Amino acid sequence: MTGSAFLVLPSKIDEHVQQCVDTARAMIPSGTGDPLPSARATRLQVFDVAPGRHADAVSGRDAIALYRQLHQTRVLVLAFGDIWVRTDPRRIGVDRAAIPLKRFVRHKAAFCRVHGVADIARASAEYATWCASVVCAGDDDARVLPLHSFSTHEDWPDLESPSAVAAFKKQYGRPRARRDAAGRTWNKPYGGGMHGWDSTAQVAGCTLTRGLHWDVESDEGRGHFYAPHEVWRFGVGAHLNVGPTSDVRKRGPHSTAKRIWPETTEPKPKPRKKRTTRRGGRRR
Repeated sequence: MTGSAFLVLPSKIDEHVQQCVDTARAMIPSGTGDPLPSARATRLQVFDVAPGRHADAVSGRDAIALYRQLHQTRVLVLAFGDIWVRTDPRRIGVDRAAIPLKRFVRHKAAFCRVHGVADIARASAEYATWCASVVCAGDDDARVLPLHSFSTHEDWPDLESPSAVAAFKKQYGRPRARRDAAGRTWNKPYGGGMHGWDSTAQVAGCTLTRGLHWDVESDEGRGHFYAPHEVWRFGVGAHLNVGPTSDVRKRGPHSTAKRIWPETTEPKPKPRKKRTTRRGGRRR
């Protein structure tokens, strides 16, 4: 088995779940000799949809760690429970905007919801078949987008079909200048403008252009941008660089975008020293 696996554990691990986890760790090699990477969900209250109930969700830190790994190598994600990802990581519970883990990793990983030991062998075989071919058409493929951050009106599970590709293009625009459902434009720079991250990412076996990113702007100069681990606020003239891994950085010193979660204290500019003339008078 090539590539890697990532285990996502529920908040409560009973004897049956532990047996499945132990089987996965024994059956699937990590490739490095270290234990398979894993994350454990937290039990949170459900809001909006089913008040009073609870659901398992991964933290923003674990969500971005998993998503970054999907761009380093091909990954089999094994979920040992029904796990959710909060699109707004500030939420203390799970609301209607949260998405299933399966949707979060879709197009960029093989996924299996493990109900029993037999599921692990089946998932490993399906993963090997998936790894045998490249399942991405390149930088302009919509599946390269971080679709949890690129706002859409609905889920897009079948973006490998020509009809779905055409429908996505019709609704959100051509790859070089897409406009999401939140009114943000995602401009992909030409080759010479790839001033993004130095590392090279891959999606489903396809190596992406080094430095690939999108210049994201809000036409209305307001709203928020949600990454699995960060929240940014847009203002007039706000620009963000967003990579396929959903990593975000402020574009240039004049951008009014501000990271509001986790909170950060930006250093205040140092006051300019007053210069003096030879006679001791102050120069303005």
